[in-house]
Amino acid sequence: MLTLERLRVVYAQSQQEFSDAKDQDTASTARQVLFFNQRMYYVAVFTTCYLNCIIRAMLPVEQRSQLRTEAVGFAKEIISLAYQAMPLRPLGSAFVPMCLIVAWFTPIDDATREEISRLWDDYRTDFPATKQLRITDSVEVCGFLVDE
Repeated sequence: MLTLERLRVVYAQSQQEFSDAKDQDTASTARQVLFFNQRMYYVAVFTTCYLNCIIRAMLPVEQRSQLRTEAVGFAKEIISLAYQAMPLRPLGSAFVPMCLIVAWFTPIDDATREEISRLWDDYRTDFPATKQLRITDSVEVCGFLVDE
């Protein structure tokens, strides 16, 4: 969690530096730094959300509430990041489908899950290997992640 928070701050600083860039050279360098920090932050959110799901699955149901709350926050953050990465498609956002899959398995409401599904359908068209994959087809495989 500490690493995730540090990367969140670095990513936010990169966004600010990019928006504050005044000339072409500074903007170009700031854009490269932003894209690198963005990928690192997205991978950190993915990893944190994934580990949250695994740890939550190993705990008794009555001990999952704190992790469940965190998982919902991570899923919403992944949705927000998926929208931020849209202008970078396809190569600059290649990590988003992976993040959407892990967000799908968090204990979220149906409206949020539908939004993830729409984003998945949009992003999967960028990658030939995923064009036929539906995110909803994977739910049964990960039944151990379902909160009861």
